[in-house]
Amino acid sequence: MDRSDIMDLAKIQYFLEAARLNNFTEAARKCHIAQTTMTKYISQLEKELGCRLFCREHRGVSLTAEGRRFYEGMKKICQEYQDLRGSLRLKQRKGLYLGIAMQEYIEARWLRRFEEDFPECKMYFSFHDIEALGESLGNGALDGFLFSDAQAMDLPFTCQRLFAIRQSFICSQALLDRYRTVGAVIAHLPFLTKSNSQDYVVKMRRTCGQVFGQPFEESRLCYSLSEQFLLLSLSQGFAILPMPEGDVYPGLSVIPLDDDFTEYAVLAYRPDSMTEELQKFLSLFSGMPEFAESDATEDAGRSQPLQGRQVFPEDEG
Repeated sequence: MDRSDIMDLAKIQYFLEAARLNNFTEAARKCHIAQTTMTKYISQLEKELGCRLFCREHRGVSLTAEGRRFYEGMKKICQEYQDLRGSLRLKQRKGLYLGIAMQEYIEARWLRRFEEDFPECKMYFSFHDIEALGESLGNGALDGFLFSDAQAMDLPFTCQRLFAIRQSFICSQALLDRYRTVGAVIAHLPFLTKSNSQDYVVKMRRTCGQVFGQPFEESRLCYSLSEQFLLLSLSQGFAILPMPEGDVYPGLSVIPLDDDFTEYAVLAYRPDSMTEELQKFLSLFSGMPEFAESDATEDAGRSQPLQGRQVFPEDEG
């Protein structure tokens, strides 16, 4: 058989993405390839199969009847491949592999307790965004990943709340000196957040109105904690973050907030790929109140390095 006749399963993802989005340009952007490469690949695939997969339209594309049949079949095959690949990889590795999607805060207390209760079980960490961690969880590179319920997560995984994360209002001391009250700062400055969840922003606006009598008018999306702190230091807004009260942050005012602002750490995992190590981790929270409250002040006040090492999904290949 000519090698050119062998279908590349990795490139099938190009077709699946084009079929999902009904647009070659958007699919190419998602797959990080040129639009011309996407078009050429689809044409080669249609030639190989001997039928048209897409109807080319003015504003995009749509699947033909043959294309729809091929899409449903290949989607099932790719999912079965990922499941098989993941199950085989799980049998080859030992330890707890966790992803971390929270930039500003990691609940070290529970991770330290896991090390103390199960010293024979090594921990490994991967720090990425939710989309990348979801891909790693889907292919078996991770046992699960932690994220905040302030973050948008629309992936087909089981999610379990683990513990509460107390929040603080943060702005520059200069702003507080100028406007005198938190409510006045909220009234005049934008809310600086890394959350891409519109529901979270709406909730914070409503909660600020209820607690301080003044909802904010504007929110600004930050792409990193560094950007958030830079804007805070420049008095260009306020933020709500899990930071303890004190003089740890020069020039910033940190005011603890009540339970209305509390976020929760959530574990995403796959029940069909549950490992013994992940079961041990979840056992730390069994028999506890529904939401175990974190002690952010206690943990932030001291530095105790974890014994786990940081790994990234590509290290698992």
